[in-house]
Amino acid sequence: MLAQYHARTLEQLLAIVAGGNPDPHERGPVVLVINVWDGRTIVADYYHHSGPKYQNPDERTNYEYFPDPNQLRGLVERLLATGKSFVTQTGDDDMVCTLQWCITIPATD
Repeated sequence: MLAQYHARTLEQLLAIVAGGNPDPHERGPVVLVINVWDGRTIVADYYHHSGPKYQNPDERTNYEYFPDPNQLRGLVERLLATGKSFVTQTGDDDMVCTLQWCITIPATD
């Protein structure tokens, strides 16, 4: 089931992003949705293994999640300020999860 969260603060948002993909069996492509305090939505989708950042993501850890959410602070703040997406990679060996984090703005009528 697609994971959906609400973040009311930057600290909550960092904790969610640091947690990565909560369900490794999720088929995707979108595996996580975060509604943030200003009405925008952040989505994380599987990043394709042939993409240019797969071998060199913006941030990576050998753990299943980022133990220190502040490791992602600069990337998350840039995403919120400019909309520029970023790629994270968690895990090691054959248990790697690579996600691209993007921000969307809901369509207005």
